[in-house]
Amino acid sequence: MAMLNEGMRQTDIAREYGVSRQYVNKLAKQGGHEPIVTVVSENMPWDVPPEYYGNTLYQGLRLIAHANYGGYDTLTGSSLAKIRALLRKLVQF
Repeated sequence: MAMLNEGMRQTDIAREYGVSRQYVNKLAKQGGHEPIVTVVSENMPWDVPPEYYGNTLYQGLRLIAHANYGGYDTLTGSSLAKIRALLRKLVQF
């Protein structure tokens, strides 16, 4: 679990130890680790129907929440680009 708190992804840990990502996820849950994605989803201030999960605005808001909770260093370059694009749109419009 310490590796997850250091910013390693479950996939990276699984590769390092030669196990599946699902096994790492199972062990993390047993150890009390709650993924940032789950924390963000459970704390969104409104309910969004599943058919809108693919909406660009919704995804951008989730990424911003993820970055604010877990730090911007936990996101990939493409996720950071999506955040910048959303913030740019909010400023322009």
